[in-house]
Parts: sequence; C-alpha cells; structure tokens
Amino acid sequence: MALQRRGILTQPVTCARCGEQESAEHLFLQCDFARQVWSLLPTTRPLRNMMADFDHVLSSSAELTCLPPTGISGNIFSWVCWCIWTARNRLIFENRTLDAEEVICSALRLAREWHNAQLTKSQATGTVRNDYTPVQANASTRLYTLHTDAAWRALDRTAGCGWIIYNPDERGTTTGTSTELCVASPLMAEALAVREALLQAKALHLSNICLKSDNQVLIKALNSKQHPVEIYGINLDIESLSFSFSSISFVYVSRNSNSAADALAKSALYSVNY
Repeated sequence: MALQRRGILTQPVTCARCGEQESAEHLFLQCDFARQVWSLLPTTRPLRNMMADFDHVLSSSAELTCLPPTGISGNIFSWVCWCIWTARNRLIFENRTLDAEEVICSALRLAREWHNAQLTKSQATGTVRNDYTPVQANASTRLYTLHTDAAWRALDRTAGCGWIIYNPDERGTTTGTSTELCVASPLMAEALAVREALLQAKALHLSNICLKSDNQVLIKALNSKQHPVEIYGINLDIESLSFSFSSISFVYVSRNSNSAADALAKSALYSVNY
C-alpha cells in the first residue's frame, strides 16, 4: 500500500496475450495460451487443478511423467513454466510471438539436455579423462566404421536417424534407425543420430570406432569440444559414450559418401505419419 500511495505501483500488471490481470496462476496455468501449452505436453496424465493456486499445483507436479520416446524421466513442470515465462518476455520485449508447440518443444529439449548432462556427471568415476582425441589403432586392431545421418521435418519437428556399422572382418554391416520427437533443428537431429549409433556400438561391445557424418558443424564441434548451445547436452552424452571405446574418431565425409545412412534416416522419418 505504501508503494501505491507514493505512485510507484499505480496499476496491476496485465497479461500481454489476453489483457487480464497477470499473476503466477494466470500466466502459468489459467491463460488460454498456457492451457494450450499444457495440453500438448506428452505425459501419462494431464496437469490437474489448473484453477488452484500456483504453489498447490507445484507441490503436486511430480505426477507429470513424460511418455517415451522423449528421453525425459524427471519432472517436466519447471521446464514448461520456464519456457512459458521466456515466451512471455519475448512477446513483451522483442515483439516476438512463439506458438504453443514451440514452447513445448523448447521445454522438452531443455529438460532432455539437463537430464543427459546429469547422466554424464553420474557416470564419471575415477580419473577424469579431459581429452578423447582419437587413438590410432595398429594394423592388427579391428576398426569399425560407423556412418550416421539424420532427416528432419520442420512441420512437426520430427527427426529420423539412421546409422550403418561396417564390420572390417566379415565385410558385413549392421544397421539401425530411430525416430525422435520435438527435435529443434537439423543439427540436433544429426547429434541424436550419432548418439544412437554409439549406443548400439557400445551394446555390441565394439572397441575401435571411426564415426563418419556429413554434417561438418557437428564433426567440428565433437573434435573441438566447443559445442553449440542447442546440442550441448547431447554432445556431452556423446563425449561420455566415447569413453566406452579403446579408440574413437569423428570424421567428416561428403553427402555422396553417406548416401546409405541418409536413405535409412529418411525411411525412419517417412514412417512417422503427421
């Protein structure tokens, strides 16, 4: 009240989207835009008690468990609220409007990167290996070559990932594909493809790996460890996986040399209806 008498607070803050009085409950739960955001969240059950006060909803938010294959096992509530808040600020200060789908994709991406970063920390034991510069395999060492690629669809931010593992002894190949939802960019899709390929290589107990991709930005980031913000968590996961191999290298190849992996990635993407 003292602030109001001095003229510092003369009017309540109004919602930039609908003009109603802005409060934590309205901004994060009750505004039509917030409700649309929450309706898109892929969880086992919807957020309940939307008309309750914010603290009450926060205390019961542990029930929000994301469905696979988002790659998120923890509570998603705080990440959604953060992205609603940043979307609000972009609208006010930058006059930039984000739709509800963009907000949800950002929340899932940030939560996934944070989750992967925690896995990286928990897996680090003993002496920390600060460098994973490729170790040259000798002539008697079997070196497995992995080709990876990704296809990305902007319409629904879905990605298809494909990879091929070439066996140097049997002259045979092992292939794999996956589909990923809420992928923010083609670069993130490429990074996810590399991670999935290394996970399969680890499961096959391979020791010496040469991974090849036609994404020059990603290969440069993996070799320099100067990771772009949008794939920071995924690249940390790749770095952690690299410790599982006796030797590993990341090599850039042309698109023509990566056509088989590209075909697998596109096949995985086209198998997803929208």
